[in-house]
Amino acid sequence: MGVDTSRIVLNSELDADQEHLEHGEYYAAASYSVLYRLCRQVDFDRFGRSFIDFGCGRGRAMAVAGQLGFRPLIGVEYSLSLCESARRNLARLNLSEETIIEVLHLDAREYQVPSDAQVFYFFNPFDAVIMRGVIDNILDSVDGAPRDVCVIYVNSVCLDSFLDAGFEIAYSEDVAGEPSHILVLEAKNRG
Repeated sequence: MGVDTSRIVLNSELDADQEHLEHGEYYAAASYSVLYRLCRQVDFDRFGRSFIDFGCGRGRAMAVAGQLGFRPLIGVEYSLSLCESARRNLARLNLSEETIIEVLHLDAREYQVPSDAQVFYFFNPFDAVIMRGVIDNILDSVDGAPRDVCVIYVNSVCLDSFLDAGFEIAYSEDVAGEPSHILVLEAKNRG
């Protein structure tokens, strides 16, 4: 694929403020096989093709999603150096010129979820403090524009936060002790 996403980046190496370092996780990418397997589980007819990666790191999940036909590709990342790395990596992909690719440098809790976004990806990017804020933003977006949404969650440490918010497990697997899930929230189950 021509992208450089393999190297683990410890929190001590990241350019971020203390709050993000305290609540964020170090950068590591999910394996390509796990990413392809989970992304292929998404029903485009039901959930569309938009892909938002919270804690996008160096862009590996976005690269895989792009190869599988997700559009647009949006990454949200608190480390500027990881954002810049993701932008370089994604620029190397041979995607159509019409493909919208955005890598945003901001706190995931500040990202306003678009009213048409339906697929969200997480690889254990942060703790429950930040995750709850992101989930609230997803729920607010769904309440404002009712639709079913899908979450691809690798190393799902904060799974209970999603389940408590009304998401249901549609698929799960465990690879080398790393639980991964696809979670669905149906609009009809809101409010």
